[in-house]
Amino acid sequence: MAEEQQFWALRFGELGLKSAPVRRNFERVLRNSLERGAIANGIDLFLERSDNLMLASSHGEKSIIEGLLRRCFGLVGADPVTAMELDPLVVAMAALERDAMRNEPRTFAVRCKRSGAKQEWGSQDFAGEVGYHMLQNDSGLKVDLSNPQNTIRVHMSASRAWLMDDRVAGPGGLPAGVQGDVIARISTQDEMLSAWQVMRRGAGIVAIEGSDDAFLEMLDQWDPGLLQAAKGFPSASRRKRTAKRTPWGFIGITREEAKKLIREDRHRDTPAAELNATQGWSDNEKKALLSHIQNPDDQTWGHAGNEALLSWIT
Repeated sequence: MAEEQQFWALRFGELGLKSAPVRRNFERVLRNSLERGAIANGIDLFLERSDNLMLASSHGEKSIIEGLLRRCFGLVGADPVTAMELDPLVVAMAALERDAMRNEPRTFAVRCKRSGAKQEWGSQDFAGEVGYHMLQNDSGLKVDLSNPQNTIRVHMSASRAWLMDDRVAGPGGLPAGVQGDVIARISTQDEMLSAWQVMRRGAGIVAIEGSDDAFLEMLDQWDPGLLQAAKGFPSASRRKRTAKRTPWGFIGITREEAKKLIREDRHRDTPAAELNATQGWSDNEKKALLSHIQNPDDQTWGHAGNEALLSWIT
């Protein structure tokens, strides 16, 4: 366990565009997913709002925490942050102390965002003062606002400044489970890739008999508890969720099988959808997605720079 508590500011994509009630529900599902992952890894994880930031904090090993964040559907990214005094000199010196190229020739820019009402400092004024103090204390620096080699990012509130480090890229999408359930027999690689894709769009996978444990273990890294539920030991929250709703789609089974498995005790206007989310993909694209699922630390998702996943794959 790490001795010092570490913080990450969570960054949402389309989740942040939802109405307030929907967003609260989506955030609750996302928080539950992170908490289940923390329990599975035997680490502490606290989630709270502070100065309009959603913060995750932990004393656990940094690589484990960031591994959870990289696999959390609904997160576009997470910024490691350090809270400090709302003083441009303090922020400037902290930024210089963490710079491995201090006093070497390089360009920089300071980007500052403010939350809440403007008080002593405006964001542009604060950024300018931070930049001034950095120039005064490092002879190698030169300002370049268009294409800097190093960008100093600061989030400013009425009471403190948060200095941000390099972003941890997340998968984006929506939290798994907020868009209903899909039943799946995951026995092939293509079915696993398809299941991951619909999970990223908010579906909760209900794995059925005949699924391959190795593939379920991969998906369980992205939706903790999926494997245990498939073995007949669902968590209380998952039991409550699946008891209340009828699956709207299926993967890896025939329509006749789906009709037997999907309840018909509720009125349904449309039949369940047969899903194949990788139909039309090339072998190269499937290979890139598989690499990302297995190792998101090194193989980022499309929005974070994986060129092998084409831009139309969202």
